Amino acid sequence: MKKHTEISKVVLTYAIFGGSWIYFSDMALGWFVRNPEIMTKLAIFKGLLFIITTSVLLYFLISRLSTKIKQSINALHESEERLHFLVKNSSDSLVILNRDGSQRYVSPAAERITGFPIDELEGRALDTLIHPDDMKDTMAAWNEALEHPEKTVTVQYRHIHKTQEWVFSEAIAQSFLNEPAINGVIASVRDITERKKAEEQLKAYNEELERRVEQRTQELQESQKQVLHAEKLSAIGKLSASIAHEFNNPLQGIMSILQGLKKRAILEEEDKELLDAAISESNRIKGLIQSLQDFNRPSSGRKAMVNIHSSLDAILLLHRSDFNGKRISVVRNYAENLPQIWAISDQIKQVLLNLLTNAADACHKFISEITVSTWQEGDKVAVAIKDTGVGIKPEDMENIFRPFYTTKADVKGTGLGLSVSHGIIQNHKGEIRVESKPGEGATFTVLLPIKGAEESFSADDK
Repeated sequence: MKKHTEISKVVLTYAIFGGSWIYFSDMALGWFVRNPEIMTKLAIFKGLLFIITTSVLLYFLISRLSTKIKQSINALHESEERLHFLVKNSSDSLVILNRDGSQRYVSPAAERITGFPIDELEGRALDTLIHPDDMKDTMAAWNEALEHPEKTVTVQYRHIHKTQEWVFSEAIAQSFLNEPAINGVIASVRDITERKKAEEQLKAYNEELERRVEQRTQELQESQKQVLHAEKLSAIGKLSASIAHEFNNPLQGIMSILQGLKKRAILEEEDKELLDAAISESNRIKGLIQSLQDFNRPSSGRKAMVNIHSSLDAILLLHRSDFNGKRISVVRNYAENLPQIWAISDQIKQVLLNLLTNAADACHKFISEITVSTWQEGDKVAVAIKDTGVGIKPEDMENIFRPFYTTKADVKGTGLGLSVSHGIIQNHKGEIRVESKPGEGATFTVLLPIKGAEESFSADDK
């Protein structure tokens, strides 16, 4: 259009100049020259001058027009090169589709996105590339683009790669079927496979985070409940120790009276036996009181030589009434000449108390049995507590040493006994083994290292 305007200007300029020259020159000659011969010569001269003048004028006009045409051609060439460069190096593929959905033109980026050569893509229909499950959404977007040429539509879909893998793409399309120069639908296609993977990964992370938050919330709620229960137990322990202390004073008086009667009174044989039984039971009560005070006393944290058999006997004495009430018999299989261990005495007693308590709680039969065995295993002392209770389920085995994990009723268990015991044994460089089958009872074996065993005396010597 611009080129036609320039040509029109040249033609119009030439016509005006030529017409004006002819008209005004002839008029001037008619006014001033009357001689026909001179008139002819001047007309010839006028014609030559007109040719020369118009030639110069045309030269300048055509030169200017040629320069502008060259500039337009160069600008068009640069624009084409720029557009070709952008299309060739774009990460997005440009596609022109016919009305039937076949691909008339695809840019070089399509080869990178699909893996297929361009000549295999041109003329290929959409339904041979797009995943069947995504065809419904794709066709809906296609129909919308055809019905509303003024709108751009966006659709995400999976299409087949030359490697036979499905990759994700996003297309932004607009219909130019009404434009004769294009007569098709132009779509810009972008590979979004990595974005989809990142979205799926982020979704998985969010779900995992929500799961963990929910799990931690439940654990915190359970921990709070168990800590409250543990505080109640601690308060009961302190109260029992206080009561034991109050009982100890009158008990000492009773024992002194009984000992005095035994020394000074003259009694019949039957009365002496009753007096000895009273003194024996008083000593047993004294031992129970001492054990209650020992268990409530804070740990000293100092290691010393510990007699395992004496510790077991003290714990079993505490449990005697509980065992009798549950009809649990205790079998002692103590090894002879068992070395002492180098340990924190009250902590080891706490472990043994926890294991014996658990064993008693597991015994629900009318008549049950707990077997306590000791032996030396290499450079370690082993203590095994076996019960004939309900046993441990396989799914619970891996959790029994986890803090606040318990299979007991809320009113009975805190879930801290085995966890604390496990920590104590690990701090002593020992280990706890567990063997159990549901319905066949459980065996907890504690192994504690012997330090300076060659210098220590046996557990039975004390």
